[in-house]
Amino acid sequence: MNRTRVIAASVCWLVLALSGCASEAVKRGAYEALYQKQCLDHTGTPNCDPEHKSYDEYRKERKQASRPAD
Repeated sequence: MNRTRVIAASVCWLVLALSGCASEAVKRGAYEALYQKQCLDHTGTPNCDPEHKSYDEYRKERKQASRPAD
């Protein structure tokens, strides 16, 4: 394999990896994993907060908070 092909293949893999990291599914998974880790660290049990917001509720609140006040 010549150097140009190796570089082109590397760039393609990098673009694919970066686009995957920004996907909604990855963000959702990270949000839930962080919640589970915090529960396990603080209480030793998963799903420790019955009022834990879903990822969709969390996003909605963040979106509303980032809007400028009228």
